[in-house]
Amino acid sequence: MVLLISVLLFIFLSVAIIWFGYRRFAKPGRVFEQLAAARNRATGRGRRAAKVCSGQVVTTIQWLGEKIPISPEEAPPRRKK
Repeated sequence: MVLLISVLLFIFLSVAIIWFGYRRFAKPGRVFEQLAAARNRATGRGRRAAKVCSGQVVTTIQWLGEKIPISPEEAPPRRKK
């Protein structure tokens, strides 16, 4: 009985902490808005949506995209050791 109460308390606390962290820190709605704005900007649609959101996620993805080589010829050669 004590083990069952301990397991249920652990599950309840885990779910509560995950739910709170997801709602407080993840802010999934804002991330989806940023991704939609980036897609609209890339396709030339949604000028208004592109102006609304220019967040950190979009900036990070653009920075990462600039670092990745476009073709295998542009990639630096790698040596196997």
